[in-house]
Amino acid sequence: MGQRRKKGTEGGGGSDWLCTFNDLVTLLMVFFVLIFTMGSGDSEGFEEITNSIKRGLGLLNSVGMGSSGLVKSSIPVRRLSHKEEEEDSQKEVSDDLKDYVTEISSAMPWIDASITESGMTLSLEGSVAFEPGVADIHPRVFSALEGIGKLINKIPNAVRVEGHSDDIPIRTLKFPSNWELSIARAVNVTKYLIEHANVSPLRLSAVGYGDSKPLLPNDMEKHRAKNRRVEIVLLTEGTD
Repeated sequence: MGQRRKKGTEGGGGSDWLCTFNDLVTLLMVFFVLIFTMGSGDSEGFEEITNSIKRGLGLLNSVGMGSSGLVKSSIPVRRLSHKEEEEDSQKEVSDDLKDYVTEISSAMPWIDASITESGMTLSLEGSVAFEPGVADIHPRVFSALEGIGKLINKIPNAVRVEGHSDDIPIRTLKFPSNWELSIARAVNVTKYLIEHANVSPLRLSAVGYGDSKPLLPNDMEKHRAKNRRVEIVLLTEGTD
């Protein structure tokens, strides 16, 4: 009698070929994942392609890799760019400036603090900071200027010191016009910030506008007093 052949050990009736087939499918999936991660295609398009392949191979429900074959993190991790870090830093500075505006406006009513498109402006009333027709800073504002200098040293902004006057002409040997007086006052405030508040001169500029930029019409003494001022402007980036 011939020997009886054992079932499943010879011939083509076994299922060993499925292992090789599954390996091939896995390699194909890895290949498409690599293409996806190296390219710029969107995830929805890739998922549609992947599902089409698996449906064609009859593996959509049999291969345990999820609907797309990718494991997605439920918590996205994203590092802040340098620009975003700068924006956060500028926001913190802006909040500090707003707090300082509120503080200085309540403590020193002769300083008008405001935030405009040009930046933060601290306007020193001329009748308090200077004697009439004089460019020397009155000692009563020294402490305020030193406090402003400390604020300037906390931020990277450039600073412009502006001198302004009313429209009443001045003609003295030292100041032939309001232009010279306004420039001299701005220069003296700038020098004080450098010498007594340790503000870098590279960050400072001084200009005099005379009566060319009044806040109010020069039609009464109250308005003229507002127009006689020195403004310390903490410039926003890109402002001339």
